[in-house]
Order: sequence, then structure tokens, then C-alpha cells
Amino acid sequence: MNHLASLWRTLRLFLPSVQFLLREGLGRVYALAAAVAVFLLFAFFRIRSLVVNAIITQFEGLWNGWLSEAEDSGLFGSTLLDVLGSSAEIALHLLVFWIQLKLFKPLILILLSPLLAWLMEKCLAAQGISLPPFTWGGFVRNVWRGIKVALLLTLMEFILVVFCMVLSFIVPLVFPPTGIIVLILPFILSGISAWFYGAAVLDYAWEYRSVSPFDSIRKSWQNRGVTLGIGIPFFALMTIPIISWTIGPVFGAVTSIATAGFVYKEIVEEFD
Repeated sequence: MNHLASLWRTLRLFLPSVQFLLREGLGRVYALAAAVAVFLLFAFFRIRSLVVNAIITQFEGLWNGWLSEAEDSGLFGSTLLDVLGSSAEIALHLLVFWIQLKLFKPLILILLSPLLAWLMEKCLAAQGISLPPFTWGGFVRNVWRGIKVALLLTLMEFILVVFCMVLSFIVPLVFPPTGIIVLILPFILSGISAWFYGAAVLDYAWEYRSVSPFDSIRKSWQNRGVTLGIGIPFFALMTIPIISWTIGPVFGAVTSIATAGFVYKEIVEEFD
């Protein structure tokens, strides 16, 4: 299989997928996904304030005591102490924000699971693909599966990213000429994340062939060109500052589901 050709062909389906959703009257899904993203965004801002305030309250006495001792001893001026205190609070906000960024992807996929499972079925049905009769039990199973696979892929991605980061810094210490790895590491990590995005989306298609979660991951790797083609636009939209917290989850997740629906016959039925 020519993975580069599959990658390019799938990337070119992104805009037609948007047009397909609008043409089939499924554009309202963008609004529903946006509502979920906005809810999660406001929840994150609220949680960050609560977490930071709780940490500050917990260590406020210790911090103020240290500042008083430092000021009395003449080690620092009062202005410098104020700057240190403000800097520590800003650093704490940034740390919690960074953690939230890492959690945003799996959480948005989990919260959108019912919507994405429903949308995949609609996309496949609109293309004339025969599906099992709808049942609430089957729908709930699909949603639960989507949540489990999202968590599994997130864990796998985290382990792989940490491994690559550690390896990229240890290997050059042993063999310095390999230091170039550090320069290409961001591209490697971006490719890894994009593939995992695509695999999470494709799982909604594999589900309709009764493929187990682990086999779903294996088949997505066999079709890594297509998987990357689905995941790269999603990854880009979920990585760009500001966009990743607003339209990224909306256009990324929803449109990628439609793209996966387009390639369903090409990659899914081939492996029956």
C-alpha cells in the first residue's frame, strides 16, 4: 500500500467533508460540538482558578513567613518580593494551564463521543452503506467503546511521547553525532499525535465491522497513510493557539468523522 498516496488523497477529502456535512443537513452538528467545547472551556477556566487559589491558600502562610524573614534580614527589597510573589502565581497558572491543554484532547473526544458515534452512522448511511438497525443498546455500546478507545490511545500516546523525549536526550549523550534527533523531535512528536488523533476517529468506523479496540489500533497502523490524513487536520486545529480552544474541536473532530466515513469502503471492507 502506498501510504504517501493514501495520505495525500485523504488530506484532500477534508474540505469535501465539510461540504458533504452541509449538503446532507448535518451542519448543525458543528453548533452542538461548539457548545460542548465552550462548556469545557469555561469549566477549565473555572477549575484553574479554583486549583490555583487552593494551592495559594495552602502555602500562603509558609510563603508569607519566608517573605517576612527574607525582608527582615535585608536579603530582598519589598518590591522584589512582590515581583517574586506575582511571578510565582503566574507560573502556577501557566503550569495548571499546560496540564489542562494536555487533558483537553481526551476530554473533548470523550464528551463528543455520543455526537461522533451518531454522526458516523449518519455519514455512512448517507453514502448508502448498509448498517445494523439502530438500537439504544448498540448506541450506548458504541459511545462507551469510543470513550475507552480515546483513553487507551491517550495513554499510549503519552507513553510513546515520553519515551521518544527521553530517548532523544539520552542517545546524544552516548553518541553525540545523533544530536540532530533533538532538532527533528518536534516533527516526530507531531506525527505521533496526528496518528493517534486519526486512530481515535477511525475507530468509530472499525466499530461497525465488530473490530476489537486493539485490532482497531492495529488496522489503523496498517492504514497509517489514511490515519495520518485524517489526523493531521485535526491535530493542526487542536494545536494552533486560541483555535485549539474554540473552533479546533468543532471542525477537527466533526469533519474528521465525515472524512473517515468517506474512506470507510476503502480501508474497512478491504479487511473483512
